Amino acid sequence: AGPAFNSALAALPTLIDNIGNQQAGMILVPAGVYSVSTAINLNPGGAIVNAVFLGAGRNATYLKLGANIDYMFKATRADNEIGHGGMYSMSLDGQMATLTSGGAFFGLPYAWTFQDLEITNFEDYGIYLKRGVGGGGYDRIVQIRNCLLIGSNVGIRADGVNSCTVADSGIQGATTGLWLNGSMLWLVQNNGFGFPTVAGGQHVLLDAALAPNSDHQFSGNRYDVAAAIEGTAINLDGVIVAENGISTRTVNE
Repeated sequence: AGPAFNSALAALPTLIDNIGNQQAGMILVPAGVYSVSTAINLNPGGAIVNAVFLGAGRNATYLKLGANIDYMFKATRADNEIGHGGMYSMSLDGQMATLTSGGAFFGLPYAWTFQDLEITNFEDYGIYLKRGVGGGGYDRIVQIRNCLLIGSNVGIRADGVNSCTVADSGIQGATTGLWLNGSMLWLVQNNGFGFPTVAGGQHVLLDAALAPNSDHQFSGNRYDVAAAIEGTAINLDGVIVAENGISTRTVNE
């Protein structure tokens, strides 16, 4: 990364602070390679910020982890709240071969879109959506579209986050591709799931306590499966079944 790129990255916290003061704004991240050595705080001064991060394309704007940190982008409030916004057209690389990290993104955004992203090689999670202490309404309307998430232990995890969409994306987690924990009303459509690389892993893990009434909708997904597994594979409380064979209360084709 050249000095101009590193200077632009160093300015991100100030830009986010300014957005916090104005309540909303867009941050343009030009083409280039950026080394991220400190977590990017999405709650400057404790504010709930409405921000859009826009790169020049996932083959043009690269943010690479430069040190051992918990998350590249993260909420820092106890409720994990983040405002409206999104992240578009860039690649995030956790450099897992040499560095450790919790993930690329952590927080509880509202009406937030992840689109045209490549998120690879973060140790624990690609995207982790988590309702924190006293967090706002469960219905968050998060959209994850046309993204590639690969190389982390879990591609996408959601804890207590409802009414979200994952569509037209490629997802592979070493243990789990998509983990919906205490979450309901997700639309999971036209995605490709790569087979987990850890024994006992699963493409999709649903909360066993909520699954009979969770009303998730799965359609048009493709699953890479091991020879020992017949058909497509969703793991529901340890039982692998075909996508169109799950109770319609859980999955509606």
